[in-house]
Amino acid sequence: MTVCLSLSISENTSAQTCDGYLGENIYTAGDFGSGTDNIVQSDPNIAPGYTYTTNPPPPDGTYIITNDIKKWSNSYDWLKIQDNSSDPNGYMMVVNASYDPGLFFIQEVKGLCENTLYEFSLDLINVIPPGGNLIKPKIKFLINDIERYNTGDVPEDAKWHTYGFTFSTVPGQTSVILKLENDAPGGYGNDLAIDNISFRPCGPKATVTPKGVSKVCSENFTPHKLEAELDGNQYATPFIQWQQSLNRGYSWSDIPDSTGFTFHHNNSKRNFYYYRYIVGNSEDHVRNSKCRVTSNTKIVEVLPTYFSKADTICKGLSYSFGKHEITQSGTYIDSFTSAYGCDSIVLLELYVDEDRSIKSRFTITHPTCDYLTDGSIDTGLVLNGITPLTYYLNGVQGKSSKFIDLGPGDYTYQIVDRIGCEFDTTLSIVNPQPFVIEVEPDWSIKLGQKVTIITSSNYPVKSYIWSSPEVSCIEDCSPLTFYPSKSMTLELNATSDKGCEAYDKVRIEVEIVRSIFIPTAFSPNEDGFNDFFKASTVYPQVKSFDKFEIYNRWGQLVFNANGLSPLELQDGWDGGEVPAGIYMYHITARFLDDVILNYRGTLHLMR
Repeated sequence: MTVCLSLSISENTSAQTCDGYLGENIYTAGDFGSGTDNIVQSDPNIAPGYTYTTNPPPPDGTYIITNDIKKWSNSYDWLKIQDNSSDPNGYMMVVNASYDPGLFFIQEVKGLCENTLYEFSLDLINVIPPGGNLIKPKIKFLINDIERYNTGDVPEDAKWHTYGFTFSTVPGQTSVILKLENDAPGGYGNDLAIDNISFRPCGPKATVTPKGVSKVCSENFTPHKLEAELDGNQYATPFIQWQQSLNRGYSWSDIPDSTGFTFHHNNSKRNFYYYRYIVGNSEDHVRNSKCRVTSNTKIVEVLPTYFSKADTICKGLSYSFGKHEITQSGTYIDSFTSAYGCDSIVLLELYVDEDRSIKSRFTITHPTCDYLTDGSIDTGLVLNGITPLTYYLNGVQGKSSKFIDLGPGDYTYQIVDRIGCEFDTTLSIVNPQPFVIEVEPDWSIKLGQKVTIITSSNYPVKSYIWSSPEVSCIEDCSPLTFYPSKSMTLELNATSDKGCEAYDKVRIEVEIVRSIFIPTAFSPNEDGFNDFFKASTVYPQVKSFDKFEIYNRWGQLVFNANGLSPLELQDGWDGGEVPAGIYMYHITARFLDDVILNYRGTLHLMR
């Protein structure tokens, strides 16, 4: 999206922004307002070169006023952003630029002052996410149809950027026309959002001295001098008008006959007083809100002469009053000089209350596991203390009565009530017995043999995590039975019912032995002896027979039982209807460790 600005100005074509103070925003609609509707339904008529739409996302050559792109059902690949303000319902202008240059914004501003410096600025964001490498928006600022500033490429960095410049009106000029225009080619990209369009007078840095809050004494009061300081050459003939606020800065009114660089505060009544001044290049400029700037707010506090104070302390404590330490109830008067040099008389009404013997119950939570520091101490019911109460653990004040993240040890817990009465005690947090898991001694087996592992622990076990993928057990894993395919160190991480963790391991040595017996002859005569041809093995040393094939002497397949487990080959080949003679076999065995071996040979079928 692009913006173009057009104004009548002097020949100063500088693209600098205001280095002084800015006045009120003359174009008050520049933030596009605020509302709960995601899309503004009425056409704002601010972009004569584009068509307004209420159906997001806007196609090429259209724009939309919205408060949140992520609420759209479709938003292309644009950033899911809100407007550039703290208002969650604030609106922004989103533009899908056209292929041809077009006006995004046009506004005539009237009632300006001649020979006055103004700043025009706005916030822009490229709505293409970083890395898109698409056409980047570029915005022309036009003043009375003359280009005075160009943003250049607006980067794909997912950030709002402020662009703007200053210019001066010429003698006799009291109005300008602001325009924003697309200066990038059409195609993929050239899409952006605009917010916070601002058109303000620019003046010098206007401050009130002395800086900070001035504190003056009501006793022996003397007028307090305030001075106006201007830093900058924006106004050749500055005119100043002092103002006062009677509602702590909410609204302001002129102070009659107060137009000089010096102003005196003359009221000795105890209070806070709010002052500022407005400044322009002439008195007429000051009377026109479109031609002036405002100073910082200055506060003058008039301090009282007399103070009265009432307080209570616990019996046994003392109260510092001036140079005295008071331990008895009574009324006391003393004079003081404050840090600001004011003489004051203080009347103290002090009451010494009996120590009420604070009592409390405590809730102690010990650490869950011996290696954690998640213990805590908290008070239950506190009796006899005057609220508010303050709590300390080992001398450190807590934000509440509960202290957390505590490890084992002795702690001093102290309660102090509002009048200073104290209660303290020593409380202990105890570490639990460590959670221990034990796995029985190491194993030495042959391939295909079963291992049964028994674990023992001093707390109930909630879950087991074994280091080998051959073990899938998580709960109720003792005893654990499986057939290791290789030598390993089997590690166990166990979690107790309280969430504590423990570790142990066992070493399993597996001797690789491959046991297969294949006979050379068989007699399928149903006499109960040697009636089947089969391969014998130690299960589960062999996981499967991928091939079990029998061929006659001419290479013809006469029996096929491929892809069988050893348990399925208990009967083997019964000889079928083939005649007695010599046959060939091809057996492929897949062992427990996934090693595959081929066995070939001849056999004699006898009838």
